[in-house]
Parts: sequence; C-alpha cells; structure tokens
Amino acid sequence: MRPHDLLRLAPRAELIAVDDVPGWVNTSLARAPFVVVRRAEIVGDLVPVGVRGMRRAERFPALLRRRDIAETITPETLARSTAPRRDLPAFAALAVVASAAARFDLVWGPGGSVGFELASGAPVVTAQSDLDIVLHPHASNTQVQLEEFVRCVDAADVRVDATIEAEIGAVAAREWLLSPGSVLIKTRSGPRLGAFAW
Repeated sequence: MRPHDLLRLAPRAELIAVDDVPGWVNTSLARAPFVVVRRAEIVGDLVPVGVRGMRRAERFPALLRRRDIAETITPETLARSTAPRRDLPAFAALAVVASAAARFDLVWGPGGSVGFELASGAPVVTAQSDLDIVLHPHASNTQVQLEEFVRCVDAADVRVDATIEAEIGAVAAREWLLSPGSVLIKTRSGPRLGAFAW
C-alpha cells in the first residue's frame, strides 16, 4: 500500500485513534466507508490512514488493521474511471491530464477530492476544487518531459497540483522543477531536504 491509495473498510471495521474521535468522523464513514493511506510508517499489521469529512478542515489521522480492509483502490486505477459530474472543472480537467500523460507515457491518477469521489461516490468535489494528481514516472522519463507535462496541464480550467512519487518519497512537481538540486521530499519518516530522483 502506498500514500494516496484509498481503502474501502470491511463491515464492522474499527479505526484505532490516538486522539478523541470528532463526531463528524462516524458520520463521514457511514456516508462513505473509505479512508486514504497516509505517508507514515506501516508498523506490523497497522496501516496509517486518514478520514476525510465534507469540509477541507475535516481530516482525522488513525490506524487501520489490514484485516479491516475490504478493497484497495489506487489513483492509477481511478485514472480509467468515468467522472460522474463532468460539468465540474476538476472533473473536466481529467481529460487534459490524461492526454498529456499519454503523450509522455506517464503513469498517473487522481488524488484528493476527485480521487475520493471517483472511488466512493460521495459528492465531495465542488466548483472551486483543484485537481490533485499523483505521478509515478518511469526510469526513462526526463525532467524536460515533466516540465512539458506541467505546461500542458496548465491549459486546464482549474489548478492541477501534481505530486511525483518515487521509492525515496514524494515531491511537489512544480517545486522540484524550480529547484531540482535540493527540494523538500516527503518520506514515510518525515520531510527532508535533498536531491530527488526516481
């Protein structure tokens, strides 16, 4: 399991929480029993996950036992989904991203609210939503290709925020392109500055 993967909860699944559970968490899980894998160490049987609510500020970290996972849905799988509400700009932008990714043979998928709605069916995307995408470049992909890809997706009617994922961690594509020598890398053990490669 990787960060951004969405997990559908098995019936009677139980989250393990360190902090008190806000009331909105149970409401959210009753509406859509999905959580997202967080970027933290997986220790033994416990997977770090996050619950999302209807509002941007509603995010809750917890742990989930592997036995309580009914299904794992990756962003790459969701890239082949049909957007349910194509009139919303974030969904309309999926076609722009798909075309640009195909041009450079990039493996990609939607994350954030778009990915969550595609997986769960819960209507969390709004007219103001950005499109978050996850990129998994091949060894043959180059920095020049990534620069051109970002220029292509800038043609979309919404902001497209691309995260590049690799074995060492993840970087924001735009930040890495501005400073490829040393960039903030998000790893399972925390953020660090350094050179990024895939």
